[in-house]
Order: sequence, then structure tokens, then C-alpha cells
Amino acid sequence: MRKSSFRWIYLLILLFIAADFYFQLRFSPVPFWQSDWFLWRVLVLLIILFALMLYFAIKHFHNIDIEKQKLINKFINQQDESYRRIASELHDSIGQNLIVLNNEILKVSNSYPADSPEFGELNKMNILLTESVDELRNISSAIFPNKIEKLGLKKAIESMAESAFESSGIQLSFSAGNIDGIFGNTIELNVFRIIQECINNILKHSESSQAGISVHFISGNLVIEVTDNGKGFDTKNIPEKHGLGLDNIRNRTIYCGGSIRIDSKPGKGTKIKILIPSRI
Repeated sequence: MRKSSFRWIYLLILLFIAADFYFQLRFSPVPFWQSDWFLWRVLVLLIILFALMLYFAIKHFHNIDIEKQKLINKFINQQDESYRRIASELHDSIGQNLIVLNNEILKVSNSYPADSPEFGELNKMNILLTESVDELRNISSAIFPNKIEKLGLKKAIESMAESAFESSGIQLSFSAGNIDGIFGNTIELNVFRIIQECINNILKHSESSQAGISVHFISGNLVIEVTDNGKGFDTKNIPEKHGLGLDNIRNRTIYCGGSIRIDSKPGKGTKIKILIPSRI
């Protein structure tokens, strides 16, 4: 409704009040402040004032939530854009330079006999550069994963989780349903990031021997459960070392329009459950 329409409504209300007040003064047999009319009007006015105060309070807090959501969205977008740019620089610039350098070393090494000391040293350099390129690609993929587009969300999460826990000594239990194609690219990336951050917290802080990751689509919601049997923590007094990672998980969950629940006690492990609606 336009503002001009509201102005006409306000004007009609004021005219009604003025007419009501005039007729009461004109025809009332007693002073108006002693009449039932006056008491009822005061009561109605107080109710209206209370309703207006409640309305503006709710609107104020709603606007705060909207601004908070905008800030979170802006932060997440800027963070992912930075990750994308760094990953691109590592892969396209530094990675390509290392490949060119490796090819030049191969050319030089091929000019020496295979049994010469020079060929052996250059071959070692070639192996080291090849390993460096592979490692650079792994780092680039971890910073901004391209496995989601290539493998799908389910396989990308599974591959990332297995790789992360491979040499950790922590036994991983992984379970995932058919979660590909439910969300757009942006939400899929944030789901991947949420689970990645949960894994990082387990590896860095939990001191656990077992961990579980479950990702399933149930009743219109993506349900993510990440558990460990580690040392846990007091959720009412979260340690600073846990705080940043958990804030990142919360922010990305909010960005996806989801909800999060963290259950943990010292010595009792940790369970994080996240629900993200499909919005279908």
C-alpha cells in the first residue's frame, strides 16, 4: 500500500475522533472526563499505544536480524571470493610457472647421458617439482574445491573427509544419501565448507579416536550430523580456540537459512547437528 493511502486512513481516523469528541462535548449531560465515554476512549487509546509500541519493537528487532543476515552474507561472499582468487592464483599462475620450469629441466636433463651425475641431480629436481605441482593442486582444491562440480556434492565431501582423516589416526564413519542437485552451487559450496570446518575442529582440538559424518536429505531438509568421542568442551563457555571455527560454521549455516545445535560436555565428545531447508 502506498504512503498516500496511509495518509488518507490517518486523516479519516482523526476526523472520526474529532467528530466523536465534538458530539460528546455538545450533548453530554456531565463533564466528559466523568463519563463512561471518556473511560472507554482512554482504555482504547492505551491499547492502541501498546499495540503500536509492540509493533515498532518487533519491526526494530526484525530489521536488526535482516541487517545481521546481510552482514553475514557479505562476509561469506567476500571470504569465498578471496578463496577463489587465491586458489586461481596458485593453480593458474604459480602452478603453471612450476610446470614450465619442470619442462625446461626435463629438456636440460635429456641432453645428458642417463648414467651421468648431472642427469641424476636434474631427475631429482624433476621429481621434486612434480610433487610440488601436485601438492599445489591439492592446496588449491582445498582452498576452493572444484570437486563439487566434477564429482557432485556427496563424492566431494566423502573424498575430502577421507583425505583429511587418512593419516590422523582417527577412525571415520561416513554416511551420505543422495544429496546431489538439491541446492544451487553457492549453497553446495557452503555445505562443503561447513563440513570441512567441522572436520578441522575435530583434527585440531578433539583428541578423539573416532568421528562420524552423516549427510542425508530428510523431510525437505539437509540433515548434517558430525560427531566425535573426544574431550568435548563446555558450550556455555566455549574456548577461544574453538570459537572462530564454530562462528564460521554458524555463519555459513545462517547464510544457508539453516539452524544449528551443538551438544558437547567436557570428556563426553561433541555432536553438531545442522538442518538446511531445501526451499523447494
